[in-house]
Amino acid sequence: MRERVEWIDAAKGIGILFVFLGHLVEKSWPGIWAYSFHLPLFFFLSGYLFSVKNDFKSFLKKKAKSLLIPYVTMGLVICVFDALWNHLLTKSNFHPPFLPRFLKDLVYLLLQVRFATLWYLAVLLGVNIFAYFLVKYIKNKCAAIIIVIGLCIFGYFYYKWGGSSLIWNVDVIVMAMPFFLGGYLFQQYPILQGPFLSKKIGSVSLAGLLFMVSQCLTFFNKEKTGFSLEMYYNKYGILPVTYLCAFAGILMTVIVANHLKPKWLCYIGKNSLVYFLLHQAVIYPLLDFIYFRLGYGSTYTSTWRFIWVVSTKIGITCILLFFVNELLIKTRLRVLLGKN
Repeated sequence: MRERVEWIDAAKGIGILFVFLGHLVEKSWPGIWAYSFHLPLFFFLSGYLFSVKNDFKSFLKKKAKSLLIPYVTMGLVICVFDALWNHLLTKSNFHPPFLPRFLKDLVYLLLQVRFATLWYLAVLLGVNIFAYFLVKYIKNKCAAIIIVIGLCIFGYFYYKWGGSSLIWNVDVIVMAMPFFLGGYLFQQYPILQGPFLSKKIGSVSLAGLLFMVSQCLTFFNKEKTGFSLEMYYNKYGILPVTYLCAFAGILMTVIVANHLKPKWLCYIGKNSLVYFLLHQAVIYPLLDFIYFRLGYGSTYTSTWRFIWVVSTKIGITCILLFFVNELLIKTRLRVLLGKN
């Protein structure tokens, strides 16, 4: 079994916090900036851990276990919760009762066209399969890079020409591959890691510079196109700017993760699957309901109120999902996550 890399767990933990932030305030500047790189970060880190040592059958079996099992089990949890929540709290002629809603969600789960946070797992599986054949049979790295960039450009124009989201999100695979391949090359060529995995104080300055670059490029994209990066809605801004911005955010996170590795952050990163899959579909509706009852709706009257609501929601989400995760991994329920 491959030894865990601490900075990767920390980077995943940071990424999860940015995902939480983005899904809470996606229309405000912190959310727009978080969206510019938080999902690309996870594709990049998956690429860093990628290898083709096994035959395809063994490779596919391993990926199916780690991705498809939690996709099905957590997907059923999300379907049941969504149907029950709508049935209990939004009874009206516009909302179907439990069973029709559950069956509708189940169809979405099977077809997977951007259904809940589960859409990411479908894309990640597709990216891994594509990368396996790319790396296994295209030995020339430059040729592989050209293929990936070419398909990414094709995907971009597919959206520009009115193309819609496809079943199992296969359209996103070509858009995610540059990040995945970037992570793989980062692992293959240690010379690329030098400035970003250095313990020297200069790397902190580099992180600050990358932070400013990602902020400026996000702002530029937003000003010119009205949005930055939103893979869920097929929004890619100005393509070169969007990818440069994402890689700036990714490498900034790598540097920060290499310097700051508190145990709680590494825990979240190590168990990122539960945090990623359940926060938006299960925890956020509960918190929104409670906060609304307490008088803290979606309208923020001051900056401090905004900071307090967002930070407490993120903190409570982390705590609640800690207990959920412990229940899953410390009992026989761990099979639901594809773990022995």
